[in-house]
Amino acid sequence: MSREIGELAEAVNRLADYTAKNITSMRGLMANFSHEIRSTLARMSVTTTLMEDIINPEVALECAKIHPGTCSEHCPQRAAELLEKARTIQADIEILSRLVGDSIMNSKLAMDLHEMIFEPVEFSDLTGEMCRRHELLLARRNLQFSRIIQPDLLVKGDEALLCQVLSNLLDNAAKYADEYGEVNLRLYSSDQYVYLDIENSYKHLPEDVLARLFEPFYRGGVPTGDGRGVGLGLALVDKIVTGHGGKVPARNYLLGLRFPFKLP
Repeated sequence: MSREIGELAEAVNRLADYTAKNITSMRGLMANFSHEIRSTLARMSVTTTLMEDIINPEVALECAKIHPGTCSEHCPQRAAELLEKARTIQADIEILSRLVGDSIMNSKLAMDLHEMIFEPVEFSDLTGEMCRRHELLLARRNLQFSRIIQPDLLVKGDEALLCQVLSNLLDNAAKYADEYGEVNLRLYSSDQYVYLDIENSYKHLPEDVLARLFEPFYRGGVPTGDGRGVGLGLALVDKIVTGHGGKVPARNYLLGLRFPFKLP
């Protein structure tokens, strides 16, 4: 009997190892697949942006005036139609990009925290770089963006995942801030901890909603299909920060919402 139990335990261990390897392989395949799709969509987005610059009804109208023999009076109307189609394509590309991003985040939620690589990270420099990357997004929403970053702050953590935390928090602030509102960021140190506060102008939320903002797929009562994601960004932030020994609550503040977190 003891031999049979031993053989059964060995078989279960082999099955567990085989399953773990398959899961790791599938995660890698998903990551590579998502990366390739995202890269393709990025190239398409650049192309459609160039098309919008080229297909300009005002330019077509001037062309018709200057070259009446070669440019028809219908050129401006045709240019306007093509411009509208280019903008439709651009909107579809943005939707697909968000879906790919959501799928990547969903796969990261299932990651093992033991896989994180902890090493010294220049967190001030990383925060500054992520702020620069999000300037255009914030400007498109007509948001006033201010940041105060204490220099030369170091944390021990996984740089790629901390970059994801900053990106998700800034994305969230940009997507949910009131138009023509504000987004403020402050990075500082105190009592051997590094603190990051990100605030955005928004209505105050009930305490029960604030407590659930970090649950996967929870969107605080915002209807789905509005183009602002499916509710995975903050869940991933919570998991990564917790894995680094920190905390990241959501609070109502004078301006609207604040997402502060600290790292040892």
